[in-house]
Amino acid sequence: MSNATEAQAWLHSRKFVLWDMDGPTRQAGNGQLVVDGPLLSLFHGYAGNRRSPLRYDIGPAAGSVVYPEGLPAPEIAKHVRWSLQNGSGSRGYTWRETADPFQHLHDGTAQGPAARDMANLALTQWEMAAVPASRLGTRVAALTQRLWHLGVKQAVATNNAELVAHLALARHGLDDGRFQAVVGRDIDGDLHLKPEPHALVRACAELGIADNQRSEGAFVEDSVKNVAAGLAAGIPVLGITGGDPDKARQFLDAGAQFAVPSVAGLWIAGRFNAAAAIREQALGQQAAAHGLEPPDRATTARPLTMPTHHVPEAAQARQRSSSLALDKSPSLDPGTGM
Repeated sequence: MSNATEAQAWLHSRKFVLWDMDGPTRQAGNGQLVVDGPLLSLFHGYAGNRRSPLRYDIGPAAGSVVYPEGLPAPEIAKHVRWSLQNGSGSRGYTWRETADPFQHLHDGTAQGPAARDMANLALTQWEMAAVPASRLGTRVAALTQRLWHLGVKQAVATNNAELVAHLALARHGLDDGRFQAVVGRDIDGDLHLKPEPHALVRACAELGIADNQRSEGAFVEDSVKNVAAGLAAGIPVLGITGGDPDKARQFLDAGAQFAVPSVAGLWIAGRFNAAAAIREQALGQQAAAHGLEPPDRATTARPLTMPTHHVPEAAQARQRSSSLALDKSPSLDPGTGM
């Protein structure tokens, strides 16, 4: 299904929502750059006629390089490859040309743990440098806050580094507790990238979602290939298409429950009570379909004063480990070799 009104009601009726984090930037008809979702655009925050925070004076982007619509994935892949080829510790490994930055992770994994960790660290450094200029999706802050207040559990499940995800959410003020879990790549260790379901399964566990409750959630994703992760985890998928009708068909053919142009289209206009009423109605319909009593409204919406975000001890340990690894890592400045 792809009706926007149905998708709105469906999302607001979910027990939990898992969000992919990083999506692309597109240029709207008025010339403005727009992020359709899922949450933000990391590398595409490098926009306009300014340099990124990193030096490109030597290396693959020498000279004045302009990316009007942000720094695209093929360029990031080129920069990561250059860093790997010129890093003192990565010589002897093969880093092929690719348009996908994550392909370097797969190539590193195929060459052993050391190469995998080098590729992972190189990409993580570029991701970290992109955080200050990242762009938040339209209506993302308002929608995720509203879902939070309605009592919907939320988590981030991304292929970006977990430390980077925490930093990017904090950059945009989304580290206030609305996301009860953030799952991404570790700095070292097995990667378990989507379309593997590992990140989604782990996010559900951290949210306290039982295996038999996964069908009551939603996974919001902008990559068609990652629909497979949601299906493998037993979580219905809502695809973000950026307004591309071909991508919408691909999402639905892959098994997504809905395909919508943007997260902004999932926002229910009006005050909080309007969204709460739609959620209550949708939950009542679900209960009736299973021969159950509709839930009490007091159990479907939380008060507007929300608890302070608690980061589980295991997540804190991962963050500390990631920070130590980054502190010891070589610089990304091409003049220093990484």
